[in-house]
Amino acid sequence: MASDFMVVIISSESHAYINAVNVNKSDVAIKWKLRARCCYSIKRCALSDALKYDDGAFLTFILAIILGDGDVTLSWRSNSVEPIVKFTINAEEFEKSEEWKQILNRLELLGIMWSKDDTRRDRVVIVIRSSYAINLVRKIIEALPPVINALFDVLEALGFEKWSKIKEVANTELRFKTGVWQVEIGGVKFSISIPHSYALVLRVKRCDPIEAQRIIDRIRMIYGEDFEIKTRRNNKGCIEIKIPWNEIKRRDDIKKVIKMKLCEVLALGEVKNEDMRVKMTNLLQKLAQTPTEGGRAGKSSYALPC
Repeated sequence: MASDFMVVIISSESHAYINAVNVNKSDVAIKWKLRARCCYSIKRCALSDALKYDDGAFLTFILAIILGDGDVTLSWRSNSVEPIVKFTINAEEFEKSEEWKQILNRLELLGIMWSKDDTRRDRVVIVIRSSYAINLVRKIIEALPPVINALFDVLEALGFEKWSKIKEVANTELRFKTGVWQVEIGGVKFSISIPHSYALVLRVKRCDPIEAQRIIDRIRMIYGEDFEIKTRRNNKGCIEIKIPWNEIKRRDDIKKVIKMKLCEVLALGEVKNEDMRVKMTNLLQKLAQTPTEGGRAGKSSYALPC
């Protein structure tokens, strides 16, 4: 069986479509094509177009990449599962193309963090793991028009395994939730670390020095060059980026998201250790900076914002 019908509309100038569908007894084979009329470099033109789309069309474009040069898996470790989404980019193209870097930056702005595996000379593999993989495929499915969802469901019934995996990842609930202690600062997910009852810090780790520097540049572009950021390299060669307590105290927007997250964690009952609950309560008082009525003279008394 062969056909020539549109399956993912990217724009009037660039689009991905199915050129042929071969249905056999054992499997289904689909031949994809990417067509662009706006310039000679078809792939570069499509990448440039994708950056102009709204979030829904952009996520549809990411789906086309995953279905083409991507992979979706559920990796089992002990008694837990880790969803993983990968797609492959030619190494030379990745280094020369600003469009790819902008596409990956936009994924981060959508809350999708990724890592880069460039251990092979000829290719770069972009890896999205755990809750980020789940969030990505859920966003993609929500963004697809109903007719495309229906079409893929028909193909799934005929053995379209990659779409089955995408839906399986979308329905996955992690046993150990990631991101419970994370807040987003400048489009980057930082983890809250509470070493003391009088201070906390925000941390994020990157093993690629270029990615680490990109995070530092992004934060300082938002808050200014004088924004204090500390870095250190661990014994595995990865770089830990830290926003210290003294800097956190100066920024109302950062304090606000931290207060909301600490209140959320306490409300969810995620903290069983009483000492940690006391630390969090003390820090919420410091972050709130709102005197309570009837506070004793000579002492600082604060209202919890929860």
